[in-house]
Amino acid sequence: MKALVILCIFQLLSLGLIGQHVVGSPFSKHKTDLEKHDAESYINYDAYRFDGIIPIKFREISTPSKTVFGYLPYWQYPSSVEYLQYDLLSHISIFDFGITENGDIETPPNWPWTDVINASHQNGVKVILTAVNFNGSQIHTLLTDDEIKDALFSNILSELQQYSLNGVNIDFESVNYSDRGFLINNFMLELTEYLHAIDSSYEISFAAPPINWGGWDFDGLALACDYLFIMGYDFYGPWSSTSGPCGPLIGGSYNITNAILEEYGEVVATSPQKLILGVPYYGNNWRTQNNWAYSNVIDHIYQPTFQNAMNQAAQYTFLWDNQSETSWSLYYNGNDYYQTWFDTDSSIGLKFDFAEQYQLKGVGMWALGYDGNRLELWDELRKHFGSPVSTEDLSILNRKEIVKIYPNPFSGITTIEIDNTNSNYFNIDIIDSYGRIVTSINESKKDSHQSFTFNIDLSNQSPGIYFCVYRSMSANTQTTISKKLILQ
Repeated sequence: MKALVILCIFQLLSLGLIGQHVVGSPFSKHKTDLEKHDAESYINYDAYRFDGIIPIKFREISTPSKTVFGYLPYWQYPSSVEYLQYDLLSHISIFDFGITENGDIETPPNWPWTDVINASHQNGVKVILTAVNFNGSQIHTLLTDDEIKDALFSNILSELQQYSLNGVNIDFESVNYSDRGFLINNFMLELTEYLHAIDSSYEISFAAPPINWGGWDFDGLALACDYLFIMGYDFYGPWSSTSGPCGPLIGGSYNITNAILEEYGEVVATSPQKLILGVPYYGNNWRTQNNWAYSNVIDHIYQPTFQNAMNQAAQYTFLWDNQSETSWSLYYNGNDYYQTWFDTDSSIGLKFDFAEQYQLKGVGMWALGYDGNRLELWDELRKHFGSPVSTEDLSILNRKEIVKIYPNPFSGITTIEIDNTNSNYFNIDIIDSYGRIVTSINESKKDSHQSFTFNIDLSNQSPGIYFCVYRSMSANTQTTISKKLILQ
Protein backbone atom coordinates (compact mmCIF):
# COMPACT_ATOMS: atom_id res chain seq x y z
CA MET A 1 0.00 0.00 0.00
CA LYS A 2 1.66 3.16 -1.22
CA ALA A 3 -0.93 5.79 -0.44
CA LEU A 4 -0.46 6.22 3.27
CA VAL A 5 -1.86 9.05 5.28
CA ILE A 6 0.98 11.23 6.57
CA LEU A 7 0.43 12.21 10.18
CA CYS A 8 2.39 15.23 11.38
CA ILE A 9 2.44 15.29 15.14
CA PHE A 10 4.43 17.44 17.56
CA GLN A 11 5.72 14.84 19.98
CA LEU A 12 6.49 15.38 23.62
CA LEU A 13 8.82 12.40 23.79
CA SER A 14 12.13 12.29 21.98
CA LEU A 15 13.20 9.19 20.06
CA GLY A 16 16.01 8.28 22.38
CA LEU A 17 16.45 5.14 24.44
CA ILE A 18 12.87 5.37 25.70
CA GLY A 19 10.99 2.27 24.67
CA GLN A 20 13.81 0.79 22.63
CA HIS A 21 15.75 -2.41 23.17
CA VAL A 22 17.72 -2.08 26.41
CA VAL A 23 21.26 -3.29 26.98
CA GLY A 24 21.29 -6.96 27.88
CA SER A 25 17.59 -7.48 27.13
CA PRO A 26 16.88 -11.20 26.65
CA PHE A 27 14.06 -10.49 24.22
CA SER A 28 14.20 -12.25 20.88
CA LYS A 29 11.35 -12.57 18.40
CA HIS A 30 12.72 -15.93 17.27
CA LYS A 31 12.73 -17.13 20.88
CA THR A 32 9.30 -15.83 21.90
CA ASP A 33 7.64 -17.26 18.77
CA LEU A 34 9.33 -20.61 19.38
CA GLU A 35 8.25 -20.73 23.03
CA LYS A 36 4.69 -19.83 22.08
CA HIS A 37 4.35 -22.52 19.43
CA ASP A 38 6.29 -25.23 21.27
CA ALA A 39 3.32 -25.42 23.64
CA GLU A 40 1.00 -26.38 20.78
CA SER A 41 0.39 -29.79 19.28
CA TYR A 42 0.77 -30.64 15.59
CA ILE A 43 -0.72 -33.10 13.15
CA ASN A 44 1.63 -35.76 11.82
CA TYR A 45 1.72 -35.67 8.01
CA ASP A 46 4.72 -37.91 7.46
CA ALA A 47 2.64 -40.80 6.16
CA TYR A 48 1.21 -38.68 3.37
CA ARG A 49 4.33 -37.42 1.63
CA PHE A 50 6.88 -38.89 -0.74
CA ASP A 51 10.08 -40.06 0.90
CA GLY A 52 12.38 -39.34 -2.05
CA ILE A 53 14.34 -36.06 -2.00
CA ILE A 54 15.75 -34.58 -5.18
CA PRO A 55 19.03 -32.64 -5.33
CA ILE A 56 19.03 -28.93 -6.08
CA LYS A 57 18.77 -28.09 -9.78
CA PHE A 58 20.36 -25.32 -11.77
CA ARG A 59 17.96 -22.39 -11.96
CA GLU A 60 16.78 -21.98 -15.53
CA ILE A 61 14.10 -19.37 -14.86
CA SER A 62 13.83 -16.05 -13.04
CA THR A 63 16.41 -15.63 -10.29
CA PRO A 64 16.42 -12.91 -7.60
CA SER A 65 19.24 -10.46 -8.29
CA LYS A 66 20.33 -10.70 -4.65
CA THR A 67 20.08 -13.28 -1.92
CA VAL A 68 16.56 -13.52 -0.47
CA PHE A 69 16.82 -15.61 2.69
CA GLY A 70 13.55 -16.51 4.44
CA TYR A 71 13.08 -18.37 7.71
CA LEU A 72 10.20 -20.86 7.48
CA PRO A 73 9.08 -21.75 11.04
CA TYR A 74 7.55 -25.16 11.64
CA TRP A 75 4.27 -23.59 12.80
CA GLN A 76 3.81 -22.21 9.29
CA TYR A 77 4.07 -25.72 7.83
CA PRO A 78 2.19 -26.90 5.85
CA SER A 79 -0.39 -24.09 5.86
CA SER A 80 1.85 -21.46 4.22
CA VAL A 81 3.64 -23.65 1.68
CA GLU A 82 1.14 -23.01 -1.10
CA TYR A 83 1.83 -19.25 -0.94
CA LEU A 84 5.62 -19.45 -1.38
CA GLN A 85 6.87 -17.82 -4.59
CA TYR A 86 10.02 -19.82 -5.16
CA ASP A 87 11.27 -17.62 -8.00
CA LEU A 88 11.68 -14.77 -5.50
CA LEU A 89 13.61 -16.82 -2.93
CA SER A 90 17.22 -17.96 -2.97
CA HIS A 91 17.21 -19.66 0.47
CA ILE A 92 14.59 -21.21 2.75
CA SER A 93 15.93 -21.75 6.27
CA ILE A 94 13.91 -24.42 8.07
CA PHE A 95 13.23 -23.36 11.67
CA ASP A 96 14.03 -25.04 13.94
CA PHE A 97 16.48 -27.84 14.58
CA GLY A 98 16.94 -27.70 18.35
CA ILE A 99 20.52 -28.18 19.53
CA THR A 100 20.84 -29.89 22.89
CA GLU A 101 23.62 -29.35 25.43
CA ASN A 102 25.32 -32.61 24.38
CA GLY A 103 25.30 -31.77 20.68
CA ASP A 104 22.27 -33.80 19.62
CA ILE A 105 19.77 -32.38 17.11
CA GLU A 106 15.99 -32.34 17.61
CA THR A 107 14.17 -32.09 14.28
CA PRO A 108 11.06 -29.92 13.70
CA PRO A 109 7.57 -31.48 13.67
CA ASN A 110 6.71 -33.52 10.56
CA TRP A 111 10.32 -33.59 9.43
CA PRO A 112 11.38 -34.22 6.70
CA TRP A 113 9.36 -31.64 4.78
CA THR A 114 9.91 -33.46 1.53
CA ASP A 115 7.44 -31.28 -0.36
CA VAL A 116 9.26 -28.07 0.61
CA ILE A 117 12.72 -29.51 -0.05
CA ASN A 118 11.75 -30.87 -3.47
CA ALA A 119 9.83 -27.77 -4.56
CA SER A 120 12.77 -25.61 -3.46
CA HIS A 121 15.36 -27.75 -5.21
CA GLN A 122 13.20 -28.02 -8.32
CA ASN A 123 13.27 -24.21 -8.49
CA GLY A 124 16.94 -23.79 -7.59
CA VAL A 125 16.26 -22.60 -4.02
CA LYS A 126 18.74 -23.66 -1.33
CA VAL A 127 17.33 -25.28 1.82
CA ILE A 128 19.12 -24.39 5.04
CA LEU A 129 19.07 -26.10 8.46
CA THR A 130 18.50 -23.56 11.26
CA ALA A 131 20.40 -24.80 14.32
CA VAL A 132 18.86 -23.22 17.42
CA ASN A 133 19.78 -22.84 21.07
CA PHE A 134 18.73 -19.91 23.28
CA ASN A 135 20.29 -21.02 26.58
CA GLY A 136 23.53 -19.23 27.46
CA SER A 137 24.85 -21.99 29.72
CA GLN A 138 24.21 -24.71 27.14
CA ILE A 139 25.76 -22.61 24.39
CA HIS A 140 28.88 -22.18 26.54
CA THR A 141 29.21 -25.96 26.74
CA LEU A 142 28.77 -26.30 22.99
CA LEU A 143 31.49 -23.70 22.42
CA THR A 144 34.03 -25.03 24.91
CA ASP A 145 33.68 -28.81 25.15
CA ASP A 146 35.63 -30.20 22.18
CA GLU A 147 34.03 -33.64 22.36
CA ILE A 148 30.50 -32.20 22.33
CA LYS A 149 31.44 -29.71 19.63
CA ASP A 150 32.75 -32.51 17.42
CA ALA A 151 29.54 -34.48 17.98
CA LEU A 152 27.45 -31.47 17.01
CA PHE A 153 29.46 -30.88 13.82
CA SER A 154 29.07 -34.53 12.89
CA ASN A 155 25.32 -34.45 13.58
CA ILE A 156 24.87 -31.31 11.46
CA LEU A 157 26.74 -32.95 8.59
CA SER A 158 24.58 -36.07 8.91
CA GLU A 159 21.39 -34.00 8.61
CA LEU A 160 22.75 -32.10 5.61
CA GLN A 161 23.73 -35.28 3.81
CA GLN A 162 20.65 -37.32 4.68
CA TYR A 163 18.19 -34.69 3.44
CA SER A 164 20.28 -33.06 0.69
CA LEU A 165 20.30 -29.74 2.54
CA ASN A 166 22.52 -26.91 1.36
CA GLY A 167 23.88 -25.37 4.54
CA VAL A 168 23.36 -24.42 8.17
CA ASN A 169 22.37 -21.19 9.87
CA ILE A 170 23.45 -20.99 13.52
CA ASP A 171 20.86 -19.17 15.63
CA PHE A 172 22.45 -19.04 19.08
CA GLU A 173 20.93 -16.27 21.21
CA SER A 174 21.28 -15.25 24.87
CA VAL A 175 24.99 -15.99 24.45
CA ASN A 176 27.00 -15.23 27.60
CA TYR A 177 28.87 -11.92 27.45
CA SER A 178 32.24 -13.62 27.82
CA ASP A 179 31.42 -16.09 25.00
CA ARG A 180 30.49 -13.49 22.36
CA GLY A 181 33.96 -12.72 21.11
CA PHE A 182 36.68 -15.30 20.47
CA LEU A 183 34.68 -18.38 21.50
CA ILE A 184 31.68 -17.89 19.21
CA ASN A 185 33.89 -16.73 16.34
CA ASN A 186 36.21 -19.70 16.74
CA PHE A 187 33.20 -22.05 16.85
CA MET A 188 31.92 -20.63 13.57
CA LEU A 189 35.36 -20.81 11.96
CA GLU A 190 35.81 -24.45 12.98
CA LEU A 191 32.31 -25.35 11.74
CA THR A 192 32.93 -23.58 8.43
CA GLU A 193 36.27 -25.31 7.87
CA TYR A 194 34.80 -28.69 8.85
CA LEU A 195 31.84 -28.50 6.46
CA HIS A 196 33.76 -26.88 3.61
CA ALA A 197 36.31 -29.70 3.78
CA ILE A 198 33.44 -32.13 3.10
CA ASP A 199 31.64 -30.04 0.49
CA SER A 200 32.71 -26.52 -0.45
CA SER A 201 29.17 -25.72 -1.63
CA TYR A 202 27.76 -25.91 1.91
CA GLU A 203 26.85 -22.46 3.22
CA ILE A 204 27.51 -21.61 6.86
CA SER A 205 25.88 -18.50 8.35
CA PHE A 206 25.03 -16.93 11.70
CA ALA A 207 21.91 -15.08 12.90
CA ALA A 208 23.44 -11.91 14.34
CA PRO A 209 21.96 -9.10 16.48
CA PRO A 210 21.70 -5.63 14.90
CA ILE A 211 23.38 -3.90 17.83
CA ASN A 212 26.50 -4.88 19.77
CA TRP A 213 25.17 -4.82 23.32
CA GLY A 214 28.62 -5.87 24.49
CA GLY A 215 31.24 -8.51 23.78
CA TRP A 216 30.58 -9.15 20.10
CA ASP A 217 33.28 -8.97 17.44
CA PHE A 218 31.14 -8.59 14.33
CA ASP A 219 34.13 -8.16 12.00
CA GLY A 220 35.65 -11.41 13.20
CA LEU A 221 32.29 -13.18 13.11
CA ALA A 222 31.78 -12.21 9.47
CA LEU A 223 35.25 -13.52 8.60
CA ALA A 224 34.59 -16.80 10.42
CA CYS A 225 31.68 -17.93 8.21
CA ASP A 226 30.17 -17.37 4.79
CA TYR A 227 27.74 -14.61 5.80
CA LEU A 228 25.65 -13.09 8.59
CA PHE A 229 21.87 -12.72 8.74
CA ILE A 230 21.37 -9.46 10.66
CA MET A 231 18.09 -9.60 12.60
CA GLY A 232 16.97 -6.06 11.78
CA TYR A 233 14.07 -6.03 14.23
CA ASP A 234 13.20 -6.11 17.95
CA PHE A 235 14.02 -2.41 18.37
CA TYR A 236 10.62 -2.04 20.06
CA GLY A 237 8.58 -4.85 21.56
CA PRO A 238 6.67 -6.21 24.57
CA TRP A 239 9.17 -4.68 27.03
CA SER A 240 8.90 -1.13 25.60
CA SER A 241 7.61 1.78 27.68
CA THR A 242 6.44 3.59 24.53
CA SER A 243 5.03 2.47 21.21
CA GLY A 244 7.37 2.40 18.22
CA PRO A 245 8.59 0.50 15.15
CA CYS A 246 10.03 -3.04 15.12
CA GLY A 247 12.67 -2.05 12.60
CA PRO A 248 13.16 1.72 12.30
CA LEU A 249 15.21 2.63 9.26
CA ILE A 250 16.26 5.93 10.81
CA GLY A 251 15.60 7.93 14.01
CA GLY A 252 16.24 7.38 17.68
CA SER A 253 19.47 6.20 19.23
CA TYR A 254 19.30 2.80 17.51
CA ASN A 255 18.03 2.02 14.04
CA ILE A 256 18.86 -0.10 11.01
CA THR A 257 20.94 2.60 9.33
CA ASN A 258 23.39 3.01 12.19
CA ALA A 259 23.32 -0.74 12.86
CA ILE A 260 24.62 -1.45 9.35
CA LEU A 261 26.86 1.56 8.85
CA GLU A 262 28.31 1.78 12.37
CA GLU A 263 27.92 -1.55 14.17
CA TYR A 264 28.83 -3.43 10.96
CA GLY A 265 30.68 -0.52 9.36
CA GLU A 266 33.98 -2.34 8.86
CA VAL A 267 32.22 -5.29 7.22
CA VAL A 268 30.28 -2.96 4.94
CA ALA A 269 33.51 -1.21 3.96
CA THR A 270 35.40 -4.40 3.14
CA SER A 271 32.94 -7.25 2.56
CA PRO A 272 29.31 -6.06 2.18
CA GLN A 273 28.54 -9.36 0.41
CA LYS A 274 28.84 -10.97 3.86
CA LEU A 275 25.68 -9.27 5.18
CA ILE A 276 21.97 -10.05 4.77
CA LEU A 277 19.51 -7.49 6.15
CA GLY A 278 16.60 -9.23 7.85
CA VAL A 279 13.25 -7.40 8.00
CA PRO A 280 10.16 -8.04 10.18
CA TYR A 281 7.02 -9.57 8.72
CA TYR A 282 5.26 -8.85 12.02
CA GLY A 283 4.48 -5.93 14.32
CA ASN A 284 3.46 -4.90 17.84
CA ASN A 285 0.05 -3.90 19.19
CA TRP A 286 -0.22 -1.77 22.33
CA ARG A 287 -2.91 -0.09 24.39
CA THR A 288 -1.54 3.42 24.81
CA GLN A 289 -2.20 6.52 26.90
CA ASN A 290 -3.04 8.69 23.87
CA ASN A 291 -3.13 8.72 20.09
CA TRP A 292 0.36 10.16 19.54
CA ALA A 293 3.17 8.25 17.92
CA TYR A 294 5.56 6.99 20.61
CA SER A 295 2.85 7.28 23.24
CA ASN A 296 3.43 5.85 26.68
CA VAL A 297 2.30 2.23 26.84
CA ILE A 298 -0.38 0.89 29.17
CA ASP A 299 -0.31 -2.73 27.93
CA HIS A 300 1.38 -4.74 25.21
CA ILE A 301 -1.42 -6.80 23.64
CA TYR A 302 0.22 -9.07 21.05
CA GLN A 303 2.53 -9.26 18.05
CA PRO A 304 0.41 -9.57 14.89
CA THR A 305 1.73 -11.08 11.70
CA PHE A 306 1.84 -8.86 8.64
CA GLN A 307 -1.36 -10.46 7.37
CA ASN A 308 -3.23 -9.82 10.62
CA ALA A 309 -1.89 -6.27 10.96
CA MET A 310 -2.89 -5.38 7.39
CA ASN A 311 -6.36 -6.84 7.79
CA GLN A 312 -6.82 -4.85 10.99
CA ALA A 313 -5.37 -1.62 9.62
CA ALA A 314 -7.78 -1.68 6.68
CA GLN A 315 -10.58 -0.99 9.17
CA TYR A 316 -8.86 1.86 11.00
CA THR A 317 -6.56 4.84 10.50
CA PHE A 318 -3.44 4.03 8.48
CA LEU A 319 -0.49 6.28 9.34
CA TRP A 320 3.13 6.95 8.40
CA ASP A 321 5.93 7.90 10.81
CA ASN A 322 8.51 10.18 9.17
CA GLN A 323 10.95 9.89 12.06
CA SER A 324 11.53 6.15 11.53
CA GLU A 325 10.18 5.77 7.97
CA THR A 326 7.79 3.04 9.03
CA SER A 327 4.02 2.61 9.13
CA TRP A 328 1.51 2.18 11.92
CA SER A 329 -2.23 2.18 12.55
CA LEU A 330 -4.46 3.68 15.22
CA TYR A 331 -7.88 2.70 16.50
CA TYR A 332 -10.15 3.28 19.45
CA ASN A 333 -12.23 1.00 21.63
CA GLY A 334 -14.42 3.09 23.87
CA ASN A 335 -12.06 5.42 25.72
CA ASP A 336 -8.99 3.29 25.02
CA TYR A 337 -6.35 3.96 22.36
CA TYR A 338 -4.65 1.13 20.48
CA GLN A 339 -1.63 1.36 18.18
CA THR A 340 -0.19 -1.26 15.86
CA TRP A 341 3.28 -0.61 14.46
CA PHE A 342 4.36 -2.85 11.59
CA ASP A 343 6.18 -2.70 8.27
CA THR A 344 4.21 -2.46 5.04
CA ASP A 345 5.51 -2.82 1.50
CA SER A 346 6.31 0.93 1.60
CA SER A 347 8.61 0.76 4.64
CA ILE A 348 10.09 -2.61 3.73
CA GLY A 349 10.76 -1.27 0.24
CA LEU A 350 12.91 1.47 1.78
CA LYS A 351 14.92 -1.18 3.64
CA PHE A 352 15.38 -3.08 0.38
CA ASP A 353 16.60 0.17 -1.21
CA PHE A 354 19.07 0.54 1.64
CA ALA A 355 20.42 -3.00 1.18
CA GLU A 356 20.88 -2.34 -2.54
CA GLN A 357 22.51 1.06 -1.97
CA TYR A 358 25.21 -0.42 0.26
CA GLN A 359 25.63 -3.53 -1.91
CA LEU A 360 24.75 -6.00 0.82
CA LYS A 361 24.52 -9.69 -0.05
CA GLY A 362 20.75 -9.45 0.14
CA VAL A 363 17.69 -9.36 2.35
CA GLY A 364 15.69 -11.81 4.41
CA MET A 365 12.65 -12.04 6.61
CA TRP A 366 11.23 -13.31 9.85
CA ALA A 367 9.21 -15.07 8.80
CA LEU A 368 7.90 -16.71 5.65
CA GLY A 369 4.18 -17.34 5.95
CA TYR A 370 3.51 -14.33 8.19
CA ASP A 371 2.06 -12.55 5.14
CA GLY A 372 -0.41 -15.40 4.54
CA ASN A 373 -2.10 -15.09 1.16
CA ARG A 374 -1.36 -11.37 0.79
CA LEU A 375 0.83 -10.39 -2.15
CA GLU A 376 2.16 -6.93 -1.19
CA LEU A 377 5.50 -8.11 0.16
CA TRP A 378 6.05 -10.60 -2.67
CA ASP A 379 5.35 -7.79 -5.13
CA GLU A 380 7.90 -5.59 -3.36
CA LEU A 381 10.49 -8.35 -3.59
CA ARG A 382 9.80 -8.74 -7.29
CA LYS A 383 10.06 -4.98 -7.82
CA HIS A 384 13.55 -4.90 -6.26
CA PHE A 385 15.09 -8.28 -6.97
CA GLY A 386 12.94 -10.06 -9.53
CA SER A 387 12.90 -10.05 -13.28
CA PRO A 388 10.05 -10.43 -15.77
CA VAL A 389 8.64 -13.95 -15.77
CA SER A 390 7.09 -15.51 -18.85
CA THR A 391 3.64 -17.07 -18.85
CA GLU A 392 5.28 -20.47 -19.26
CA ASP A 393 7.52 -19.85 -16.24
CA LEU A 394 4.60 -18.71 -14.12
CA SER A 395 2.78 -21.97 -14.77
CA ILE A 396 5.81 -23.74 -13.28
CA LEU A 397 6.40 -21.34 -10.41
CA ASN A 398 2.85 -20.85 -9.20
CA ARG A 399 2.33 -24.46 -8.28
CA LYS A 400 -0.70 -23.53 -6.23
CA GLU A 401 -2.53 -22.92 -9.53
CA ILE A 402 -2.34 -26.65 -10.26
CA VAL A 403 -4.95 -27.16 -7.54
CA LYS A 404 -7.97 -24.86 -7.42
CA ILE A 405 -10.70 -25.29 -4.80
CA TYR A 406 -14.05 -23.51 -4.87
CA PRO A 407 -15.97 -22.60 -2.87
CA ASN A 408 -13.75 -22.54 0.21
CA PRO A 409 -15.03 -22.22 2.94
CA PHE A 410 -17.95 -24.47 1.94
CA SER A 411 -20.90 -26.38 3.33
CA GLY A 412 -21.08 -30.02 2.37
CA ILE A 413 -19.72 -30.07 -1.18
CA THR A 414 -16.78 -28.29 -2.81
CA THR A 415 -15.06 -28.59 -6.20
CA ILE A 416 -11.41 -29.42 -6.77
CA GLU A 417 -9.98 -28.58 -10.17
CA ILE A 418 -6.61 -29.96 -11.30
CA ASP A 419 -4.93 -28.11 -14.15
CA ASN A 420 -1.48 -27.17 -15.49
CA THR A 421 -0.01 -30.48 -14.37
CA ASN A 422 2.66 -32.20 -16.43
CA SER A 423 2.38 -35.35 -14.36
CA ASN A 424 1.29 -38.70 -15.73
CA TYR A 425 -0.24 -39.74 -12.44
CA PHE A 426 -1.55 -37.97 -9.35
CA ASN A 427 -3.57 -38.66 -6.23
CA ILE A 428 -5.51 -36.47 -3.83
CA ASP A 429 -6.12 -37.18 -0.15
CA ILE A 430 -8.60 -35.23 1.97
CA ILE A 431 -7.27 -35.35 5.52
CA ASP A 432 -9.02 -34.30 8.72
CA SER A 433 -7.43 -32.41 11.61
CA TYR A 434 -6.36 -35.70 13.23
CA GLY A 435 -4.38 -36.76 10.16
CA ARG A 436 -6.94 -39.35 9.02
CA ILE A 437 -7.73 -39.77 5.31
CA VAL A 438 -11.41 -38.99 4.75
CA THR A 439 -11.46 -39.67 1.02
CA SER A 440 -8.95 -40.27 -1.79
CA ILE A 441 -8.78 -39.81 -5.56
CA ASN A 442 -6.30 -41.49 -7.91
CA GLU A 443 -6.05 -40.51 -11.57
CA SER A 444 -3.87 -41.13 -14.62
CA LYS A 445 -3.49 -38.45 -17.26
CA LYS A 446 -4.40 -39.51 -20.81
CA ASP A 447 -3.15 -36.51 -22.78
CA SER A 448 -1.07 -33.37 -22.25
CA HIS A 449 -4.04 -30.99 -22.20
CA GLN A 450 -6.27 -32.95 -19.87
CA SER A 451 -7.69 -31.28 -16.77
CA PHE A 452 -9.84 -32.78 -14.02
CA THR A 453 -12.76 -31.57 -11.92
CA PHE A 454 -13.99 -33.42 -8.85
CA ASN A 455 -16.91 -32.72 -6.52
CA ILE A 456 -15.91 -33.57 -2.95
CA ASP A 457 -18.79 -34.36 -0.60
CA LEU A 458 -17.96 -33.86 3.08
CA SER A 459 -21.56 -33.41 4.23
CA ASN A 460 -21.17 -36.44 6.52
CA GLN A 461 -18.13 -34.96 8.22
CA SER A 462 -17.92 -32.63 11.21
CA PRO A 463 -17.34 -28.91 10.50
CA GLY A 464 -13.75 -27.81 10.88
CA ILE A 465 -10.40 -27.65 9.10
CA TYR A 466 -9.37 -30.28 6.57
CA PHE A 467 -6.43 -30.52 4.17
CA CYS A 468 -6.39 -31.33 0.48
CA VAL A 469 -3.02 -33.00 -0.21
CA TYR A 470 -2.16 -33.35 -3.91
CA ARG A 471 0.76 -35.54 -4.99
CA SER A 472 2.03 -36.16 -8.48
CA MET A 473 4.94 -37.91 -10.12
CA SER A 474 6.33 -37.41 -13.59
CA ALA A 475 9.72 -38.77 -14.71
CA ASN A 476 12.06 -37.73 -11.85
CA THR A 477 9.85 -34.91 -10.56
CA GLN A 478 7.69 -35.26 -7.47
CA THR A 479 5.26 -32.56 -6.42
CA THR A 480 3.25 -32.20 -3.21
CA ILE A 481 0.77 -29.38 -2.63
CA SER A 482 -1.21 -28.94 0.58
CA LYS A 483 -4.26 -26.66 0.74
CA LYS A 484 -6.47 -25.94 3.70
CA LEU A 485 -10.21 -26.63 3.45
CA ILE A 486 -12.76 -25.08 5.80
CA LEU A 487 -15.98 -27.06 6.20
CA GLN A 488 -18.69 -24.91 7.74
